[in-house]
Amino acid sequence: MKPNLSKIILIVWSVISLVYIIFITWTDFKTKEMAQAYQTGESDTVSQIIKQAQSEDCQSFTVYNSSGKVQLVNAQCLPQQQNQTQGQTSVPNIPAVKK
Repeated sequence: MKPNLSKIILIVWSVISLVYIIFITWTDFKTKEMAQAYQTGESDTVSQIIKQAQSEDCQSFTVYNSSGKVQLVNAQCLPQQQNQTQGQTSVPNIPAVKK
């Protein structure tokens, strides 16, 4: 007895469709998980930088990646010049950019 050709085509089509749906679902899951992991890592890094900048000893610290490094310090730790007459922080003169 020969199996019905349409039945075989339907089974093959169902299996291929199921594999495709599983693949698309898995790819979407991986993409979303990677994006969330990236955002979590970024948030944790910023939190650590803020925590280190807010330390009471006002020491500079180094932040680096593969392309370079910088020394950072909390701006509140820097000495500020007070305007004696108005009691406000003085703003340095910055020359205007000419076009």
